[in-house]
Amino acid sequence: MKANQGFTLIELVVVIVILGILAATAAPKFMDLQKDARVSAIQGLQGAIKSAVNMGHAKSILNGSDKMKYAIGSKSQDSDTCGTSGITDDMTQVCTIYGYPAATKNGIMSLLQQSFSETFTENGACDSNEDWCVYKLTDNTKLAFAPKSSAGYTGTDSTSCAMTYEVTIDATNNKATVKTSVLKDGC
Repeated sequence: MKANQGFTLIELVVVIVILGILAATAAPKFMDLQKDARVSAIQGLQGAIKSAVNMGHAKSILNGSDKMKYAIGSKSQDSDTCGTSGITDDMTQVCTIYGYPAATKNGIMSLLQQSFSETFTENGACDSNEDWCVYKLTDNTKLAFAPKSSAGYTGTDSTSCAMTYEVTIDATNNKATVKTSVLKDGC
């Protein structure tokens, strides 16, 4: 007569332990997918902004506004006028600071040609129809973009999930520099 052959209790325990170890090492990788997706979206926006900045700066050099502190097209502006116009797709209406797009709705926002909300906020509110929240940090010179699905922009680099766009003005040398930063610790 043939004896029944099956798994011993020890063999079953060994298999369960191996499966547990595999699950423990694989689970954290799958748990972080949302964070990775938010970081990738922010990095994609950073690339789009860098391209828009290069295009806007080249246009400013061509029309001669790269030596003007504030300009719309080739016409000099004061800082208040430069930041209050609406979003436009017309490159001649983009506000620049020494040739770089201002951190305003008619500066970098127009160059991105996106349907961002025209309302900036400093208190964390966000338009519910938008995928991105835009936070005005400094008049004409600094914005933060945060995916609505994240914790948003908290005002500090260490707890934020956002991308900042900043124009630094050097009025002494009649120039500006642009810096974009990806803040991913809070994603």
